[in-house]
Amino acid sequence: MKKSLCSRKSLLYFGILVALVVAVPMTASAREITPIVSTDWLPANLNNTRLVVLDVRKVEEYKVGHIPGALNVFYGMGHRPGAVNLPTSYAYNPDGTFKTVPELSAMININISDDQTKEIITYCDTGKFYTAWSFIMTELFGYSNVKVYDGSSQEWLNDPSLPAEM
Repeated sequence: MKKSLCSRKSLLYFGILVALVVAVPMTASAREITPIVSTDWLPANLNNTRLVVLDVRKVEEYKVGHIPGALNVFYGMGHRPGAVNLPTSYAYNPDGTFKTVPELSAMININISDDQTKEIITYCDTGKFYTAWSFIMTELFGYSNVKVYDGSSQEWLNDPSLPAEM
C-alpha cells in the first residue's frame, strides 16, 4: 500500500511539472511582444512619437551622454518630449525595498505617461539595472508595451555610427 501511495504521489508531481512546462511558454508567448530591442531597431525608430526612451542611469551619467531624444526631467527639456531620465535608485527606499505603489505611480505618471499603450524602451549603463522599471511598469501598473534595449549606454556611446546627445 505504501508503494502505491508513493507512486501516485510521484505521478501527481510529474503531472504538475509537465503542466507547468507546457503552460509557462504559452503564457509568456501570449503577450505577443518582443521584450528586447536591438541596436539596429532603436536608431531606426527614434522618431516614433509613440516611443518613450527611458534612461534609468544616474543624472550625472545621463548628462555625460545619452540616446537622442532622452530628456532629463531634473535638468531641462530634451529634443523629443516623452523620453525621460528616471534612475533605478528612485524606485527603492533606503532599506532596499520598493517604494509604495502610490509613490511609484506618481513618478511614472509625472515622468513618463499614464498612457499604458505607449512603447517604452528602458536602458542603463551596463545592462544590469533597466529591468527594475520594466518590471514595475508591466507587473504593477499594466503597461503593455515595455521593452529593454539589449545594449547599454556604454555600447551606444562608444559606437561612432550611432547618434548621441551630450
